[in-house]
Amino acid sequence: MSRLDEWWNRLGFGSAARQVTNLSVGAAGSQVILLVAQVVLGALYTPAQFGAFYTATALGGLLAIVVTGRYEMAVPLADTDEEARGLTVLCLTLASIGSTVLLALAGIATWLFGARATELVGPALWLVPLVTFGMAVYTIQRLTQGRYERFGLIARAGIGGTLLQVVTQIAGGLLGGGPGTLTVGYALGRLGSAFGMMRGSRGDAATRAPRPTVRELRGLARTWREFPLLNTWPALLNGISASGVAPVVTAFYGRAFAGHFGYASYVLAAPSALLAQAVAGVLLPRMAGMERAGLESAPSLHRTATALTYVSTVFFGAVMLVGPELFVLLPPMGRWREAGVVAALLAPWLAVSFVSSPLSTYATVRRRLGRLLVVSVVEAGLRLAALAVGLVWGGPMWGVACYSAAGVAICLYFIHWTLGLAGSGMLRWAAEIRGYLLLAGAILAVGLGARVIDVAPVAVGGICSVVLATLGARGFLGLRVGR
Repeated sequence: MSRLDEWWNRLGFGSAARQVTNLSVGAAGSQVILLVAQVVLGALYTPAQFGAFYTATALGGLLAIVVTGRYEMAVPLADTDEEARGLTVLCLTLASIGSTVLLALAGIATWLFGARATELVGPALWLVPLVTFGMAVYTIQRLTQGRYERFGLIARAGIGGTLLQVVTQIAGGLLGGGPGTLTVGYALGRLGSAFGMMRGSRGDAATRAPRPTVRELRGLARTWREFPLLNTWPALLNGISASGVAPVVTAFYGRAFAGHFGYASYVLAAPSALLAQAVAGVLLPRMAGMERAGLESAPSLHRTATALTYVSTVFFGAVMLVGPELFVLLPPMGRWREAGVVAALLAPWLAVSFVSSPLSTYATVRRRLGRLLVVSVVEAGLRLAALAVGLVWGGPMWGVACYSAAGVAICLYFIHWTLGLAGSGMLRWAAEIRGYLLLAGAILAVGLGARVIDVAPVAVGGICSVVLATLGARGFLGLRVGR
């Protein structure tokens, strides 16, 4: 056992905490870089340009789900390293073929429809296949390296890719580039991270496993066919209604509002990348191993949900209370105030999603793909219908508020269902931390009440945010193995 492992064990957190920390430190470094860059980019690009950028990357992310058939989700679940290696090669092959086909389709669309083909994303239409390939390869590598617990490598590669992204985007903005330079920077960042992981794992024994034949790849595709048949559609529907909703926002409310929506979502993604993705990256292979060994999963899921709740209320509670004022400070002053209001409205949903998203990977471990498909259809319909409310009543902000409320309801259901798969339930877990939940809820009510009646909302909100941070830190540090 290394000295670092001994240190973590003395603190009472164990190897899982060390692995999450490895990923979190890398994600934290990446997010600090991204957040600083957002301040600079917010002064170099307009909301409409950001709208086109977010639409292009959202389309690329949705298509990345399709081109790999979600076979990458099977990599941590494979019984042998040889099978995992074959699935990785299968995914990379599908991503290469699919992105090439998309590039050809973009050319045909431009030839047939001219300017109308680029109405939604502008010239960045040609860059969507590049984004698709970059995001697909990055996701494949992250899950592959996670199987072998190379979390330090994932963290280092993530920081390198983020630096490449922001340098490209800022340089493009200084040279007068449009949304295309934002999109190129993003795609290069994903590719840079992916190739960094590939290069860092080149000498590993599992990586040196024999390359599978075409016949073996076809056999793997048949063995794991439930993923393209049943897992692709839930992921795609979730993308359309959540992470990749930018094209829908653009279609409903215009490219400029989509820019504010995307800018707010991008800034709020910082804590998600900081811890939630790190936890999911550790939780999926760990739960898969426990499932194969026949071990009880409920205690681990309870501890994960509790830790995420402590962190979630700290960050997103502050956004709910003082988010609009924080965004006003971003240069040029006042340009992104609307994004601050969007952020405050989205914060309740993102707070609950911060807990449900990592936990929901357990449904994949249990291979509940059919149920995931049904739930995702209902989820996408509810989200998009809620977002459309602003078209007929109240305007875009009411649409965002309803969209966020729908997200809260869906995420609570996912928490309940996931814990139920492990033989527990949301009420049983919530009872373990009911004191914290009630106190945090009361503090948020005070801060939001001050805003509603307009009694020193910034001062009261700031004080409530500090109290929430203190309670969350105390609860998180109080977690110990065996408690």
